[in-house]
Parts: sequence; structure tokens; C-alpha cells
Amino acid sequence: MWKVTKTNTLWVFVSCSHEPRHLYDVIFAVDCLRHRGVADAHVRVFVDHPRPAQYLAPYGISAVHSIEDVAPTLAAASRYQHVFTTVAGHGSTAGLGPSAHTVSPTKLLTDVRSVAGISHATLLVTQCYGGIFNLLDATQKPETVTIGATNLNPSLSAPINMPAIKQKNGSDGVSSWTANLFMLELFNWLRAPKDVDGDGLATLVDAYKHAGAATNQHLRAAKAGLFMQVRRLGEELENARKQGKLPVEIDAIELKLNRSLETLHLHQEPWLLHANLARKIQF
Repeated sequence: MWKVTKTNTLWVFVSCSHEPRHLYDVIFAVDCLRHRGVADAHVRVFVDHPRPAQYLAPYGISAVHSIEDVAPTLAAASRYQHVFTTVAGHGSTAGLGPSAHTVSPTKLLTDVRSVAGISHATLLVTQCYGGIFNLLDATQKPETVTIGATNLNPSLSAPINMPAIKQKNGSDGVSSWTANLFMLELFNWLRAPKDVDGDGLATLVDAYKHAGAATNQHLRAAKAGLFMQVRRLGEELENARKQGKLPVEIDAIELKLNRSLETLHLHQEPWLLHANLARKIQF
């Protein structure tokens, strides 16, 4: 067994998105780590958002890097036994980020493994089409556990409400945003680890099981309401066309309908690569 402590792990976040909601996912995760006693010095954040400080700085997340700096920054890191990298934001069947600047799974995994002196690593991929990171060589040194929120499908995000996250000045910050539910639930588990499978230990396997089950509970609850919403929006769209409403009004209804249909037919399929190592990583 190997135990994650406050100082022996480097926590890395990579977010490929210009949407603030994905930065809020990172803010929540960092807040969970602080609750565990992890100092900010052990956290690295990489984004491609054009104005990240506007959202991250109020929460004391100031050491923010560009995604282009992942490789040199991680290669320069040392003093750690483990690196835990979380991928947020958008993904595609080619990897991370927009097509013009895609980061491939092999490239990111190579960067993660480049942290000097680590014994092993964890790669948590929460973006859409996370299965593009599956079936890589997990036993290459340093060995790596990869956890995917979903396989070759979109990943589920949904509106959530929770106690406000405190800003650096002590005031209440964000409490509601469209969160990546798998990432939210996994860091909820990290905030207060518990034994899920009854083996007497709180391991990375337990984190995976909790996050996967909780995310699909969210999905089942959402689908019940979405079925009726799709019917209502379909009727609303048909009536808008018959009444000759403005194209912009019709487009707005159609957009809502398409988003509801996408979630209604979403199949969230979490997965884990290298379970033998995951059972040894204890919290």
C-alpha cells in the first residue's frame, strides 16, 4: 500500500475550455484539496482560457500557466512521489482542446510521467470522449492509473447548487454552476475519503466507484424530467413554426430541445485502467 499525504503528491489541473464553468470545476477541486490540508505550493493549474485570473484569482489560485507550458513545468517539478493530474474542459476523439491545438493522449501521458522521481501517477480524465485515453500502456514506468468519467461518449455536466465556496477574502463565492458531475463527485470523495467496497481501506478504487455511481444517479434523476421537457419543447417548436415566429426565437427553442435530447440519450460509462495499482493508492 502507498498513502497520499499532504506533501508527497503534486496535484495538476489541465482545462481546455474558454467557458468559466470549467474553471469553477477547478476552483471546487482546489477547495477540496485545501480542506485536506494540501498547500497551494503543491498545485499546478494549466488553462487555455483568455482571462483565467478574473475567475481564479479571487479564490487565491494565482499560479496559473498556459497549456503550452505543461511539458516544461512538469519536467521541472521534483520532490514528489506521485502526480495526480485532472483533465477538465472539452475533449474530442483526437484528445484535448480545439482541433488546431489538440493535445493527444500519448503526449499528455508522457508529460505527466516526466515529473522527476515519481513512483507512479494518476490521470483523471473528465472531459468528453475520455475513452480516447483508455487502453494505453499503464505499466510503463512510472506506472499510471487512468480513470475516465466516460468512454467514447460526451461527459455529463449539469446545474448544481451547493454551499458557497469561500473566496480568499473570506466572502462567499460561487455556489451554482454547470458542473462536470464525475469530477465534482470524485473530489467530494477526496474531501472526505471513505471505504466503498468494504475492504477496510479508502483507496483510489473507492474514489472511482463513488464518483461513477453518484454521477449515474444524477443522470437517472435528470432523465426523468428531461423526457417530459423534450415533449414540451417539441410542441413549442412546432407551434412557433406554425405561428411564423422570428428565426431567432425558433433557433432558441431548437437549441434547448437539442441540448435536452443530447442529455436524454447520454450514456455515461466510467472506466478505470490499472486496477491493481489503484487498489494500492490509499487516502
